[in-house]
Amino acid sequence: MADEVDLYDNKGKKLASGVPIQNISPLRNAAIKKIVNLTIRTGAVDLAGLEKKFATGAIAGRGMVIRGVEKKTR
Repeated sequence: MADEVDLYDNKGKKLASGVPIQNISPLRNAAIKKIVNLTIRTGAVDLAGLEKKFATGAIAGRGMVIRGVEKKTR
């Protein structure tokens, strides 16, 4: 017997009941695969690293520095 799940929207309204778990697998469902890929691309951001790069002007390594950008202290 395959596992089944109920699907709800963001307000808690039931959209579908008894959906086989295989149907929401990213391997079989292109829409779910697109959502997973988008989440991975947008969720994996190093905010501390970005803040440091903006503060120092370093963008790609030692040779790539935007001159005139320095960290401002309060």
